[in-house]
Amino acid sequence: MHTVLGLSPMDGVTDYPFRHITKKYGNPDIMFTEFVSVDGLVREVPRLFQEFRYDAQDHPIVAQIFGTHPENFYRSTVLLCSMGFDGIDINMGCPAKSVEERGGGAGLIQNPLLAKQIIQSVQQAISDYHNGYQSPLFQSLFIPSSSIARPITCSVKTRIGYQHNEVESWILKLLEAQPDRIEIHGRTFTQQYGGKANWEAITQAALLCHQASVSCFGNGDIISFHDAQEKAARYQLDGILIGRASFGNPWVFQASPPDLSWTEKFNVMLEHARFYEHAYPDRFFLPMRKHLGWYVKGHPHAKELREQLYLTNSSQDVAKVLKKFTE
Repeated sequence: MHTVLGLSPMDGVTDYPFRHITKKYGNPDIMFTEFVSVDGLVREVPRLFQEFRYDAQDHPIVAQIFGTHPENFYRSTVLLCSMGFDGIDINMGCPAKSVEERGGGAGLIQNPLLAKQIIQSVQQAISDYHNGYQSPLFQSLFIPSSSIARPITCSVKTRIGYQHNEVESWILKLLEAQPDRIEIHGRTFTQQYGGKANWEAITQAALLCHQASVSCFGNGDIISFHDAQEKAARYQLDGILIGRASFGNPWVFQASPPDLSWTEKFNVMLEHARFYEHAYPDRFFLPMRKHLGWYVKGHPHAKELREQLYLTNSSQDVAKVLKKFTE
C-alpha cells in the first residue's frame, strides 16, 4: 500500500517559493501552506493572500489556517475553496506563544469544545461551497473560481497533548466531529521541538482514527523517504509529513536522492533565491537568508559560507558569494 509522503506546514518556512522548489526537486505527494490567521483573511489583508499562491502542478495542496472564531473559519474556508485548494487544514498544534496564548494553535488542546465547533464550521463551509455558495470575500477579490465538484478535505494538524500525552481524550474529542484526516506531531505543546517525537503516542492516535474511519498522518523527526516508509508501516499510518529534514533539502522526499555536487546544490539554492525575488518583488530579502544557510549544511566551509550568505540582500549577492566558493 502506498504511503502518502507530504511536506508539513511550517510557519515562516513553507512559503510559495519553498513549496515551488520542493515540488520541483522532491515531488511530495501532498503539500501544505504556511498557516494564516482566519481573522486576517476576513479583514482582507492583502499580504495574507500572497501566502496562498501556488502553481498548477502543486496539487494536491492544502491551505492551513488558524484562529479561535468558528465564524471566521467558515468565511475563510469558503474563500479558500474558491481559490482551488484541495483541502483545508486547521492548526491545533502551533506552539508559538503569540498564537497559543490567544487560544489558537496548541491552545485549542485545552478547549476541545471550541476545537470541535471549528471543525464543524469548516465542514459546513465546504458543504455550502459544494452547494454553490460563494462568499462576499470571493466576489470582492476577483479570485478565479475552481471546479465546485472536486473533493475538498477537512483536516486537523495537532500534537499528542498539552503538557503530557493526552491522545486518548484529545483525539477522541476531535473524532467526534469526523474530520477527514488528523495529522499528529509526536510532541506535546510544552516540549515545543525539544526531545524526541513519541511515536508510540502517534500509533495510539492512528488506532483511534482508524476505528472512526479517519485517516491519520504522523510527523516528527523523520529524516528520509525510507525512514518515513518504515515509520508508516510500523505505526500503522496512512501518511507521513516531513518537516525540518526538508530545510535546504528538497530531495528528501525521493526514494533515491541524487548524489549532488556542491556546485549542483548551489545552483538550486540560487534558483530558490531568484524565484523568491520573482514571487515577492516588493519584499525584503531577509526571510530568504535562513534558507540559504540550510542549503550549505555539511559543506566543508559551512560556517564561512553562512556568515557571508546571511549578509546578502539579493540573488545577485548570493551568486557572488557562491562564485567565490566554486572557483
